[in-house]
Amino acid sequence: MGLLIVASLLLTVACDPVEPTLRQPGQTDDAYLTRKIERAVEAKATPLDALDFVGREPAADSANFATEYPDTTFTPDTQFNDALPDFATARHVMYWELPSTRWQRFIIGMVWPATGDPVMFRGIVTP
Repeated sequence: MGLLIVASLLLTVACDPVEPTLRQPGQTDDAYLTRKIERAVEAKATPLDALDFVGREPAADSANFATEYPDTTFTPDTQFNDALPDFATARHVMYWELPSTRWQRFIIGMVWPATGDPVMFRGIVTP
C-alpha cells in the first residue's frame, strides 16, 4: 500500500498538469495546434523537432520557402501579430492551416530567421 502511494506521488510530480499531452475537453483544434507550436518555439526546436512537437504534417515546409512557394502571399492576422517575418531571408519556414468555417484560410507557423531562434506567426493566405 505504501509503495502504491509513493508511486502515485511520483507520477503526480512528474506529470506537468499545465502541459497536458491530450486535448482538453472543449479545447478547439486551433487552440490545441497553437499550444503545440508555442511549445516548439519555446523549446527553440529545429524544423525536424518541430514536426515532432506538432505531430502532424504542415501545409508548407521549406528551407527555400520564397523559391518553392513564390506565388503564396500572406497578410498578417492582426488579431495576433502586426507584421509577418521576412520569409525571403528565413532559413526555414513551415505553417499549418487552422480549421476555419470562414472563407479565409488562416495559418499558423514557425519561421527560423537567418539568425536567431524560431518565431511563431499567424497569417491569412491571400489569393
